[in-house]
Amino acid sequence: MEDVVIKGLIADLDKITILEDIGEDNSLEERKTFYTSQVKKMEEQKKKLLKKYLDGVISEAMFDSFMNNIEADLLKHKKEIEDLEKLQLNKTKRENNAEILKEYLSLLKATNDRHELKAILKVLIKEVRMVNNFRPVIITNIF
Repeated sequence: MEDVVIKGLIADLDKITILEDIGEDNSLEERKTFYTSQVKKMEEQKKKLLKKYLDGVISEAMFDSFMNNIEADLLKHKKEIEDLEKLQLNKTKRENNAEILKEYLSLLKATNDRHELKAILKVLIKEVRMVNNFRPVIITNIF
């Protein structure tokens, strides 16, 4: 039974590493760079718009209209940047969880004492359910 549980945990770990290797990092960084450059462009547009207004090239109504549009886009892009940073943080947390799980699995493989094995498995496993009285399903605490 213990071997089945350990093999199930190793299979879960393999699923995590496969999901993490999809390559989201590059696309997240590219999108973050894009939105950051857009924010900089909009800040420059605001400065140019203010200069045109102060020089009397555009009216106050046009200035307000353009400024509101720029501000709305600026807020939208800043929110996108925050969302991307949250995604990157979540990915880092998943990687940390996978590293912790690898350490516990290496302890499991090295441990022969049943009491130590039981203590380590209590940390990792929330519960083991039997499906149709012959196949165990492992519910972990880490994921």
